[in-house]
This record gives sequence, structure tokens and C-alpha cells, in this order.
Amino acid sequence: MLADTLLITKKCTLLTDLGFYGWKLPETIVVMPHKKPKKKSLTKLQKVQNRLQSRERVKIENIFAHVKILRIVKERIRTYIEETKNTVFTIAVALYNFRRTFALKRKIIYL
Repeated sequence: MLADTLLITKKCTLLTDLGFYGWKLPETIVVMPHKKPKKKSLTKLQKVQNRLQSRERVKIENIFAHVKILRIVKERIRTYIEETKNTVFTIAVALYNFRRTFALKRKIIYL
């Protein structure tokens, strides 16, 4: 599983979806939505909790969508060197952060 390759060394909280169901790491808190039981429905409290968690996760998904605007990130990188793939993604995230801070500075200047 891809999640098993994560190198998490500090205590943290992970917002995940149901794809990580049953996955645990020491010193991490895994927050995931409630799973609907067979032939039953979720309680109102569970539905509200799922909705609140979804609001947080959708922000992260939107950031990934902005990062994937760069074609090199969303298409397959044909190299066997793992370091190159990580570097490409790191550069894409840095460009996203640059665009975001530049836009914020621009708004401040023109106001």
C-alpha cells in the first residue's frame, strides 16, 4: 500500500478518506469519515461530522488540482529515478506557493 511508504516521524493528525480504512501509524491520529454500515444509515451526528471533515479535505483537493495544472505533474514521468519524481513535485508545489503569494501581494498593492 502506498500509505505504508509514508515517512511520518512526528506526532500529527491526518485527514484521510475511506481509502485509508484500517490504516494506523504510531503517534498519528487518523481522522476519516464514518463508513455507512450495511443495510443501515448514518446518524445525524455522523453525517454532520462527515460534512465538516469533507469541508477540510476539499480545500486540500483544490490545492492538488491547482498544482496539477502543470502537465508534468499530472502525466506520467518516464524515469526510474525516484528522486527526480520527488523534485518535480516539489518544484510544482513551490510554483503554486509563489503564484499564491504573488497574487496576495498584488491585491494588497492595488487596494
